[in-house]
Amino acid sequence: MTQGTTISGGLRAAVLPGGVAVLVAGLVTVGVLNGFTVPAVGAVPDEWAPQTAETTAPPVAASFSAPNDVDHDALGRLVVADFAANGVLRRDVDGAWETVAGFGTHDAAMWNPSAVVALADGRFVVAEAGRRTVAVLDGGSVRRIPAPPVRRSVSELAVDGTTVWAAVPGSGELWTADLGSGDWTTVTGPWTDPGGVALSADGSALVVTDAQRDEVWRMQRSDGSVQALGFPATERARLLGVAVDDDDSVFAVDNSGGRVWSYDGEAWTVALDAAPDGSPLANPTAVSVDGPRMAVADYNRRRVVTATRSLAAEPTASTTVVGPPTTQAPEPVPTTPAPEPTGAPTPTPVPVPTATVTPTERPTTAPVPVPTVPDPTTGPVPPTPEVSTPVAPTPGATAPTAPVLTGGAAAAGPTTAGGAATPTTAAGTAAPAVPPTRSALAVTGASVAGPLLAAAVLLGLGLVVRSSRTRRNRG
Repeated sequence: MTQGTTISGGLRAAVLPGGVAVLVAGLVTVGVLNGFTVPAVGAVPDEWAPQTAETTAPPVAASFSAPNDVDHDALGRLVVADFAANGVLRRDVDGAWETVAGFGTHDAAMWNPSAVVALADGRFVVAEAGRRTVAVLDGGSVRRIPAPPVRRSVSELAVDGTTVWAAVPGSGELWTADLGSGDWTTVTGPWTDPGGVALSADGSALVVTDAQRDEVWRMQRSDGSVQALGFPATERARLLGVAVDDDDSVFAVDNSGGRVWSYDGEAWTVALDAAPDGSPLANPTAVSVDGPRMAVADYNRRRVVTATRSLAAEPTASTTVVGPPTTQAPEPVPTTPAPEPTGAPTPTPVPVPTATVTPTERPTTAPVPVPTVPDPTTGPVPPTPEVSTPVAPTPGATAPTAPVLTGGAAAAGPTTAGGAATPTTAAGTAAPAVPPTRSALAVTGASVAGPLLAAAVLLGLGLVVRSSRTRRNRG
């Protein structure tokens, strides 16, 4: 009996510490897998706060009609190309607006300006959809070259010296020419339908948005090598305007989603999706970033939304915590659109121009969009009015992509006003959900901490029970 007791005590002394060791090892394993040590926190993405939603340009314009492109000049002044009225406008630092080039068909006016670039030397390069030209404004003089030889209008321009690039949604090509000759050629790349184009901060690369593939490309001008920036393909988008800031961060406009995305070299985040009053962007077409300032052409709401940037926080050192890690919950996404205080335009389409091209006495008063994606419309197509019917952009209209002519591509100009726009969803769509943490199961997203902890506890209890049975058997 003494021998049995001694053996039992020996087993208990040997087995129970082993069980405790196994339990502790299990808990340590759970902690390691679950990340009790929080890694170094990376830089927080810049935050953009909406500041204004400008629908007028006093004293030169009582309202915007169809702001299709925006830019900032060398002094940081905001420049707007109003497609259906007003022409090219510029806002001074004191808030007052001036007319750079009026809207009309005479030589000094801009006939349906669809894109604008403010050059560092004070000149402007403007794409005219109504005249099918690219104009160079130099003080009071205007010099023009033909637009790219396609039946669509230019949505965005980029200029370096005498070289100009043009994105023409619906053409499937990125175009380039010399401003002196006007001889256009295509730029070879992986894109299927360029919607926007911009130069990198140092001018060494082109950044191109792809309206068809929902991707953003960066092409080195020196060797033509192309890198995909990995735009988040969580849901259908339509990428149009693009801008690059001084830090080489990329900003891309999702026309159908009503959002402006930013890319800091590591990840994409939503930079702006609403005006200061909370009303969502409706079919935005262009973005311009100048230092801490952003401007967005909110086409369907006939306004220009501005925002300012707050600098990102500096990275902090890693921190060890005692308790289990916390997983950042995704921010709630509203399921209903925010209030829309501004009135939406009324759809009023007009006929497509005929093959016989004769310039009209007045320019068109609305853009001529042609959908590049064969998605069904969200509402019934309104009947075609008479040619004299006034035109205004629709609440769900996408950006103007081209005046469509049934004749040849070299036509001098449209004979009537533009066609109807294809409605899209006006409200912005939700941002992609936060992905599971590194300790989550791949499919379900559940945490592995619970199962591992339970397994460790059961293993320890099993060893204790086995020790007790051994003691009874030997007793």
